[in-house]
Amino acid sequence: MVGHRADMGEVLSVLDQPSPHGPLPFLDRTNEARAHVATLLRLRPGFTVREADAYYRMWCFAPSYREKMCDALRIGGLPGGGLAP
Repeated sequence: MVGHRADMGEVLSVLDQPSPHGPLPFLDRTNEARAHVATLLRLRPGFTVREADAYYRMWCFAPSYREKMCDALRIGGLPGGGLAP
């Protein structure tokens, strides 16, 4: 849909798809991770690691999980700094 700005559920479904075994970059599948990040950015231009972390934090994921996922997103090419405050 042209001009459609994806809601957070659509964006994060892309984040959750990569692999049931862990973040793709840690499985030596960085190219796939980059493709997922590109899809995410088409759905939500300007989305950042910090926003993803804020979502994970909202759902009370452990800091170690949040750090791992944010590292994977950075490796996949998602911009946007550190963890949410």
